[in-house]
Amino acid sequence: MNGVDVGLVFFNQKGYKVNKKTTEINSPPPAQALVFLDEHQNSIDDGHFGFAPESDIWMILPAMWHNNGCDFSFADGHVEAFKWRDARTLAIKVINSVRTPNNPDLKRLQSVVATKN
Repeated sequence: MNGVDVGLVFFNQKGYKVNKKTTEINSPPPAQALVFLDEHQNSIDDGHFGFAPESDIWMILPAMWHNNGCDFSFADGHVEAFKWRDARTLAIKVINSVRTPNNPDLKRLQSVVATKN
């Protein structure tokens, strides 16, 4: 929370919101709203997880060291382990430059990171 609207600032993708307070988390409901994740060591840079909600580019990388996956915590307090299934996801080592069209891992991540207004 409290990040920059990366989709708007860098890609002109409109219609998404950035939650500033827990009371603003209502769509999606808290059980589907990502709050915290483990970031990949190659992309730790600024204290928030910026993401383009409609792009096929990986801007910031989630961790990959938990059995080839990442732990995500949600606003209702539960945690889910996302296991990366696309080989292209596991091969990413740099940020802001890798496109992986039709990547199911990226689409799943976008579904919990991006919140439409």
